[in-house]
Amino acid sequence: MSEIVVKSNYEPSHKAQLFHSSTARVIVLVGGLGSGKSFSVVKELEQSALQWANIPMAVYRKTMPALRDSTMHEFKSHSDPDLGTFKSREDMWEYVNGSFVKFRGLDDPTKAKSTNYALIVMEEAEEFTFEDFQRLNERVRAPGPWPHRIILVLNPVDEDHWIYRQFVDNAKVYQEAGGLLVLHFSTYDNLKNLPPGYVEQASAGKTADEIDRYIHGNWGTIVKGAPVYAGILNPNIHLRRMDRYPGQVLLRGWDFGFNHPACSFRLVDQFGRMNIADCVMGDKIDLQEFVPFIKAHTMTKFPGTLIHDFGDPRGHDKSPNGKETCFQVLESFGISAKGERGSRDYVEEGIRQMKKEFSTLIQAIPQLTIDPSCTLIRTAYFGRYVRGEDGRPVKDGYYEHPADADRYISHHHRHNDAVQAAMLKKKLERQMSGVTTSTGYRRLR
Repeated sequence: MSEIVVKSNYEPSHKAQLFHSSTARVIVLVGGLGSGKSFSVVKELEQSALQWANIPMAVYRKTMPALRDSTMHEFKSHSDPDLGTFKSREDMWEYVNGSFVKFRGLDDPTKAKSTNYALIVMEEAEEFTFEDFQRLNERVRAPGPWPHRIILVLNPVDEDHWIYRQFVDNAKVYQEAGGLLVLHFSTYDNLKNLPPGYVEQASAGKTADEIDRYIHGNWGTIVKGAPVYAGILNPNIHLRRMDRYPGQVLLRGWDFGFNHPACSFRLVDQFGRMNIADCVMGDKIDLQEFVPFIKAHTMTKFPGTLIHDFGDPRGHDKSPNGKETCFQVLESFGISAKGERGSRDYVEEGIRQMKKEFSTLIQAIPQLTIDPSCTLIRTAYFGRYVRGEDGRPVKDGYYEHPADADRYISHHHRHNDAVQAAMLKKKLERQMSGVTTSTGYRRLR
């Protein structure tokens, strides 16, 4: 075959150059509006096709209609017609040297079983599940002289999305298993290819969080709704660590469920101040497995503490299949937890109690604080746990669970005789040792 000569006016941005030169097995391209990430992917496919004759490649979307309506159209509009042709019946672009790009929808990961590729692109990757990624990644193994890569192209997602959890929180695993490259494409990276005033027009009417995400291409949640504790929390005074000592009271709050069971941990000091020191949330795990995990976690992180447990009042209800209640499961592991409704609307009652705790100072420190390392609760309370249009806390399937677990402590603990007795004992010990017993209560204004 004669040599192929290509003339191109393509001038990749700095981010695109890093992308084109990478040999990482997994490449994640996160981009804002008009950032040029999709165009750079088209050029990478073209470059790979010409560098390695007969290389098999594929572009996937979650569904084929979405692929035909957007991704496929964009690919054809940016591809050089002198280098190949599009075969409509096969949904495939074939290059003149035998390389090809197939366009496929993925309604079910099993549809990817029949073909192996050297490179797969997951367009709008945020639409896929982690299971989809795993199945597609297994197909990147076509033998040949080329590198094996899977490229995820996406709009910025929340910190609780599987893409963030896998390639940021769990990045080391992928770095050690073939390499990982994560790039954030900003709209500003592609200014020379955008019409004048594009950024200003795209930013008009957006909040600072929306601009950070859709223009600068950063991770994050666009929060809709007022945070439940808006106007109450101040990071300068509510984010602090608490000293620990033997025999300290530890309060645990339990939110039950299979998808995301959660347990919040509050330490109590000798003045009755509480610190949310930790919060653990499970992912699709039965309570029978979650409870022993929490027990082991408690022994490791909070040894020698006096533990008191509180849970969702609905944990007393029988499950639909007639099995033991959630509180009975706790009891089977030696955990006696308190969980009474107290009122019909115990959610708002708990929130009011927490606002009081956040707003009350005991010797110049809020009665309730949050350890800065407790990212789950910190993220929820400082913006992700919000009220919806109906005025009720939003059931988002994620941040609601740690917030609920922690709220059960406030809802119950003030009326718990065992906790009060432990705190009284510490107060008497302070008196015997000559430590001041003045609490210095006052309300924050």
